Parts: sequence; structure tokens; C-alpha cells
Amino acid sequence: MEKMIPYYQEICLICVTTVLTMTTLSISARNSLPKVAYATAMDWFMAVCYAFVFSALIEFATVNYFTKRSWAWDGQKEALEMRVNLLTRTVSSANSLPGTRGVNPDTTHHS
Repeated sequence: MEKMIPYYQEICLICVTTVLTMTTLSISARNSLPKVAYATAMDWFMAVCYAFVFSALIEFATVNYFTKRSWAWDGQKEALEMRVNLLTRTVSSANSLPGTRGVNPDTTHHS
């Protein structure tokens, strides 16, 4: 399953690099401007940028979680289908043996 989403490390790396770059730009811009006691437009812009980066990271984590969860469900479904097919083949081959009575696989119950 790891091979199906090989890019998850790159996405996390891009998010971390973006946050570090935004922090560096914010600090350098703040040092070149006069100090004020209120939030400037640049502060609000940086806050919105941080929110978008972190929301993209959370979105990726959520999609990745539910995608892997659906793959696990598909695997369980395939395993169940394989067991049913094996049971059907076993019952069919038992019916073809000489001296056996026919067994209907639809009415066969087992746990």
C-alpha cells in the first residue's frame, strides 16, 4: 500500500519548506519595517498563508487516512470473496466424487 501513495513524504516536505520560507520572509520584512503595536496587513497576510498551508496538510492527512482505510476494506472484501470461491469449488469437487450425494452450496452453512 505504501507504493500506491509514494508522494506523501514530498507533500509534507513541501509544507514544511513553505512554512520555513514564510517565517524567514516574515522576520526579514518585520525587521525592515518600523515597530507598531497593532497587526499590519502583512501580519494578516502571513496568518492567512499559514492557515492555508496547515489546512492543506490536514486535508492531505485526512484524505490519506480514509484512502488507506478504504484499501483495507477492499482487501477484506477480496479475502471474503476468495473464501467463498474456495468453498464453492470444494463443494463442487466433493459433488463430483463417485458415491457422494449432491450438496447444494447455497444451502451449506458453516461458521
